Amino acid sequence: AARRRLVLAAQLVLDSLTMRHFDPSDWALSPEDGVDADAVADAGVNGALTPPRATRTSVSPVSPGSAAVPPPAAAVMAIVQPKKPIEVLRELSRDALPAPSRHEASVGGRDRSLDRQLASSDPYTPGGESLRELRTTVARHEVTLEVQHRAIAELVSTVEQLLLGHARGDLMVSPPFGSPVFSPGSLARLPESTHAVSTRTADSGSAGRRPTNVATTPRSAGRRVSSASAASAISGGATPASALYEKRMSYGKTPESALSARLGSPPLKFGGEDGASSVRYVVRGRYVTGYAPSGFNPADPMLAQPPACALQLEHVYGYRSHTPGVSVPNPLVVVSPDVVVYAAARLCVVLDASTNTQTFYTHHVEDVLSVAAAPPNADGTIYLASGETGRRPSIHIWALAGCEQLIALPDSQHERGVGLLAFSADGIWLASVGLDNHRTLVIWDWRRGAPLVSIKAHNEPLYAMAFNPVDRDVLSIAGVKSYKLFRIEVPHADRSSMKLPPSLSAIEAPALIITKRTGVFGKVGCAAGGQPQTLLCLAYTPDGHAVTGCASGDVLVWKGQEVATKLRGAHEAPVYAVAVLEGSALVTGDRQGILALWDSSFAHVLSRALDERQDGCDLPAVRSLAGLGTRRAEAGASPVSVLVGCSDGSIRELSLASGVAQVWMQAHGQGNLTGLATDPTDAGRFASCASDRTVRVWSAANRWPVSSCTLSEEAASLDWHPDGERLAVGLLNGSVLVLRADSLEPLASVKRREEPILVVKWSPCGNFVAVGSKDGSIDILKADDLAHAGSCKGLTAALHKIDWAKDGSKLQSNSADCEHLFWAVPVGGHPISASTCRDVDWHGYSCLVGWPVRGVNDSEVVEVTDVARSEALDVLAATDSFGRVRLLRWPSFREAAPAVTALGHSAHVVRARFTADDELLLTAGGQDCCLMQWRIV
Repeated sequence: AARRRLVLAAQLVLDSLTMRHFDPSDWALSPEDGVDADAVADAGVNGALTPPRATRTSVSPVSPGSAAVPPPAAAVMAIVQPKKPIEVLRELSRDALPAPSRHEASVGGRDRSLDRQLASSDPYTPGGESLRELRTTVARHEVTLEVQHRAIAELVSTVEQLLLGHARGDLMVSPPFGSPVFSPGSLARLPESTHAVSTRTADSGSAGRRPTNVATTPRSAGRRVSSASAASAISGGATPASALYEKRMSYGKTPESALSARLGSPPLKFGGEDGASSVRYVVRGRYVTGYAPSGFNPADPMLAQPPACALQLEHVYGYRSHTPGVSVPNPLVVVSPDVVVYAAARLCVVLDASTNTQTFYTHHVEDVLSVAAAPPNADGTIYLASGETGRRPSIHIWALAGCEQLIALPDSQHERGVGLLAFSADGIWLASVGLDNHRTLVIWDWRRGAPLVSIKAHNEPLYAMAFNPVDRDVLSIAGVKSYKLFRIEVPHADRSSMKLPPSLSAIEAPALIITKRTGVFGKVGCAAGGQPQTLLCLAYTPDGHAVTGCASGDVLVWKGQEVATKLRGAHEAPVYAVAVLEGSALVTGDRQGILALWDSSFAHVLSRALDERQDGCDLPAVRSLAGLGTRRAEAGASPVSVLVGCSDGSIRELSLASGVAQVWMQAHGQGNLTGLATDPTDAGRFASCASDRTVRVWSAANRWPVSSCTLSEEAASLDWHPDGERLAVGLLNGSVLVLRADSLEPLASVKRREEPILVVKWSPCGNFVAVGSKDGSIDILKADDLAHAGSCKGLTAALHKIDWAKDGSKLQSNSADCEHLFWAVPVGGHPISASTCRDVDWHGYSCLVGWPVRGVNDSEVVEVTDVARSEALDVLAATDSFGRVRLLRWPSFREAAPAVTALGHSAHVVRARFTADDELLLTAGGQDCCLMQWRIV
């Protein structure tokens, strides 16, 4: 109720200011306003004023030369003055509840009615079983309203500043929009503190333009918008890729957001702690205060523009070897002797192993789950299909040459995601299976972009799908205790007369007829106990036999809809992948990293491990197999070579005859990437760590790992020493480990905390390392022996970011609740005043709050995850929970500052770092386990 009163008062003030209209009678108070006579008298309001009018009469505009008398600030305060918390609670209960019964209206009935209302309306109290819990709820509401009361007082101060500015003539008005901005002449009359916090000046190009507050929604919500509207929605400087991704708000703004949009910027505070100018803004529901450096000029027109550089994706270190929460395969599609296509985050990557170069299909706006290739056309053109996740997922058809999009199939057929894709042997049809509850199967005329027929496939997860190469109208699908066969018929059409490129213009949905049959496991195919087995993979031999891998380690050979043979003895773990080689040979791979070769008569020939097993280390699981066959034989390789996609994120070519493996691509495996650091002395090196317990050092020039090691615990953070010879690694068990950078040999370790070490940061001089823990503590350790030198106290949440001053005398930190604190180090102790650090020159900048990074928060629903500063380019890189990578001007002190946006990661990009020469930007995804290398152009 208090907020509604405040918004009403602010709107009246703004209407009076922007329209140059003012009538003192508009500010008269009446008994309906809830203000008593004493409050009116104390506020100095003329008691003879009439109540607010129901309708506004014509009022002539105030001439520029005349001095309009603004309403007394105390009157505005009286309008928005909230009642006592308990009174507000009782009013809420009376408004929400129906009239009490006669029994409730008796002695104590009102209290019981209020208690029930509080128990039912409190989101944290499920039932409200006792009076003690209800009283606790009342106390919690009182505290909440007290906090809101303080926030209202701050906003009222903003209204007073607007009234003061109007009286002094320091506001100019844009008649078409009515948004108050500072005029050029007013800058000379305002105090110096106002210059540091004003973010919309006529010199910066904001005069006559309505400020825009852009808000976005998570990728799973909202609808797609056009490229033009999306480009203008993302921070003004968005790239075409970001335009495909940005979505509109699906719910309204809060009153505070609407007021901020009306005012043109978050509430400003003139004069702050120690007399320093400050700006207050909201980050994730918390007020944050930032201090501008002394002598800063916000009127620089360049600061209102996006940076004059862009991001060009060069390389992706990663492969979708797993999909958290989704049971889908991870296919490798071999399209030529040295070229393979696979999914990584929201990209389709085309890797040329001969040159170790990549090209990318970047038109997906969601994570890519499935990829399939059509048979080559007569002219050699190869088309691929890729399906994405999302509430209404889309299937894209694109050409391998140039990664150009051909068509995007309608997104009205599937829900949650497209898990399986398969082309028919003659390339006429495309089959897709969604992730909805019924696993809907759709047959497409993909060249025309039309669905022909759909059917419910199964009510359990499905893992594999393939067309029969002999009987081209038969489609097989394998899944949980299920093997389904679908026959597709074209009535009144001669299938044999269709030639490539096919023309199905005469066929209109639902012209196809599809029938479903269930496979019979029988005694041969059933598991122990007579239950059908779960089938994890599927492939067809040239003679039309289907081969499936089972969760029990068995391999089943199907003839029609019945099991013909069971292959046993080669695997002791679930068989995740199967592929058919030249000459009808068969290869299978399991979860323990074992590959088995079978001849054309399904006799076991040999078994190979991916590599030599080391003590205490398991081999990576085989997630995908693709036969290279004749293509590699023509290039001089063994005809029994297979391409293996592994759970550790690597892609390897393995010769089954010799056991020699050639690695095509390496990356981190299952889990999340947690740390990223660049070598300050060598622009070509960077390091990463992940929850797979590995630390890797990479060569950016060769796009290849230089060294790697496996730790005993998962790593949560790392940082590179200024001399380039050591790495500090924070572990989940609370330990800190120092490694030699070139060989990754351990040099020292210490454990002072029981909670994970989320941040490690070397001092610029290299003599100390700051260690931040999840329990909110910061320890300053000596670099030589990791001895304790000091501690910083005062944090109330898990620590996220730490920055050192260039002279090593101060430290700033950012916690999970957006608390921004400063310390004098290495002594540490309690925080120091934030205003005394306004002119500190920081060694890099990674904190997510503060005056220089205010502009990175462009939406209330997007969580900024990391920032990095490039001093040479004067740009700021920002990553967020939507997978965006943005470049902004430094300092980014304007609200929703314009940016250049690039897309490629899945949600939650956890780290961003510039190389030493500021020519490359490295970013680390969270669950997509992908490192992306961007060139700044």
